[in-house]
Amino acid sequence: MEIKIRKSVIINSVEQWFAVAPPKDPEKQWKNGRSAKELARFATDPSFKEFIKKILKDAGIKEQDFLCVPEAETWFELQGSEDIDLGKNGPRNHDLLMIGKTCVIGVEAKVSEGFGNNTVQQEWQKAKTANKHEKRIPGLIRFLSNNAFSDYTTTPDSIKELQYQLLTATVGTVLEAKRQKKKEAIVLVLVFTGNVDKEDNYEENCKNNEKAYDAFKKEFFVNNPTEIQEVNCRIMKYKVNIKPYYDFDK
Repeated sequence: MEIKIRKSVIINSVEQWFAVAPPKDPEKQWKNGRSAKELARFATDPSFKEFIKKILKDAGIKEQDFLCVPEAETWFELQGSEDIDLGKNGPRNHDLLMIGKTCVIGVEAKVSEGFGNNTVQQEWQKAKTANKHEKRIPGLIRFLSNNAFSDYTTTPDSIKELQYQLLTATVGTVLEAKRQKKKEAIVLVLVFTGNVDKEDNYEENCKNNEKAYDAFKKEFFVNNPTEIQEVNCRIMKYKVNIKPYYDFDK
């Protein structure tokens, strides 16, 4: 099994990663013990391959090579025969997008950073305040619910209360699988623990993330995997303990 990380050039180190794929706000995000830099360290460490082998084994997916792109963009504009309008509000940015022979993995890395700043309800309200005809939010919900809900009035409160970033992460990963003609998709949430940079509300923020993840999984992944737009999709969360070596647990 081979894992290659590439964005214009092959990436073998944290320094190369930062040179070609820095986070949006390097001053704030590129720090020891925070998710952007720790993901770069982990993904360029030899133990990352063993970790991905574990992920595939737990998911029941055959080992395969992966080409990985940090800070990859998935554009939501309609392509080809796609029929769910997701609007034109810019792309989904994956922390790391991994393309294999049969599987796509979209990695979302966290220490205690939240799943975005807003819930679905808050994003919808922002669009309403701006007097904007919002297509993305109902499109995301239609996509994930296989067309069960399509507008504000028919959407249950349980969906409106979800963290918006989890919707875009999942839809972006499934879209990549469909466009790459892959049968399997994994939304992989990595939570770095141990020797991390802990803010004042670290424990509370971690608990809020747990609740947000569990609520999203309960809503859209009653069965895990579940079929979303003809792709067999899983959502998986692992804790990665930062030590002189890496430990990882589901």
